[in-house]
Amino acid sequence: MEKAEELIKVAHPDYQPMLRDYLKYAEKFSGHTHHCLSAAFAMHDTFLRKGDMRLTDLAEYIK
Repeated sequence: MEKAEELIKVAHPDYQPMLRDYLKYAEKFSGHTHHCLSAAFAMHDTFLRKGDMRLTDLAEYIK
Protein backbone atom coordinates (compact mmCIF):
# COMPACT_ATOMS: atom_id res chain seq x y z
CA MET A 1 0.00 0.00 0.00
CA GLU A 2 2.98 2.28 0.54
CA LYS A 3 3.83 2.16 -3.16
CA ALA A 4 0.26 3.09 -4.07
CA GLU A 5 0.42 6.09 -1.72
CA GLU A 6 3.66 7.24 -3.35
CA LEU A 7 2.16 6.90 -6.82
CA ILE A 8 -0.86 8.95 -5.80
CA LYS A 9 1.47 11.73 -4.64
CA VAL A 10 2.85 12.13 -8.16
CA ALA A 11 -0.51 11.80 -9.94
CA HIS A 12 -2.14 14.93 -11.34
CA PRO A 13 -3.90 16.82 -8.50
CA ASP A 14 -7.27 16.48 -10.27
CA TYR A 15 -7.08 12.70 -9.84
CA GLN A 16 -5.52 12.35 -6.38
CA PRO A 17 -8.79 12.44 -4.38
CA MET A 18 -10.37 9.81 -6.63
CA LEU A 19 -7.31 7.58 -6.39
CA ARG A 20 -7.28 7.90 -2.59
CA ASP A 21 -10.98 6.96 -2.51
CA TYR A 22 -10.29 3.88 -4.62
CA LEU A 23 -7.35 2.91 -2.41
CA LYS A 24 -9.48 3.16 0.75
CA TYR A 25 -12.10 0.94 -0.87
CA ALA A 26 -9.55 -1.56 -2.21
CA GLU A 27 -7.96 -1.95 1.23
CA LYS A 28 -11.08 -3.84 2.32
CA PHE A 29 -10.12 -6.72 0.03
CA SER A 30 -7.55 -9.21 1.24
CA GLY A 31 -4.84 -10.90 -0.72
CA HIS A 32 -1.44 -10.00 -2.07
CA THR A 33 -2.81 -7.11 -4.13
CA HIS A 34 -5.81 -5.23 -2.83
CA HIS A 35 -8.14 -4.33 -5.69
CA CYS A 36 -11.70 -4.28 -6.92
CA LEU A 37 -11.75 -4.82 -10.67
CA SER A 38 -15.13 -3.20 -11.24
CA ALA A 39 -13.81 0.01 -9.69
CA ALA A 40 -10.23 -0.34 -10.95
CA PHE A 41 -11.29 0.37 -14.52
CA ALA A 42 -13.88 3.01 -13.62
CA MET A 43 -11.85 5.98 -14.84
CA HIS A 44 -11.14 4.31 -18.17
CA ASP A 45 -14.78 3.37 -18.66
CA THR A 46 -15.89 6.90 -17.80
CA PHE A 47 -13.40 8.33 -20.27
CA LEU A 48 -14.77 6.12 -23.04
CA ARG A 49 -18.38 7.01 -22.21
CA LYS A 50 -18.08 10.68 -21.25
CA GLY A 51 -14.70 11.84 -22.57
CA ASP A 52 -13.29 12.93 -19.19
CA MET A 53 -11.97 10.70 -16.41
CA ARG A 54 -12.62 13.40 -13.84
CA LEU A 55 -16.35 12.72 -14.17
CA THR A 56 -15.93 9.27 -12.59
CA ASP A 57 -18.25 8.40 -9.72
CA LEU A 58 -16.81 5.31 -8.05
CA ALA A 59 -20.18 4.58 -6.46
CA GLU A 60 -21.41 3.56 -9.93
CA TYR A 61 -18.77 0.83 -10.08
CA ILE A 62 -18.56 -0.43 -6.51
CA LYS A 63 -20.98 -3.26 -5.94
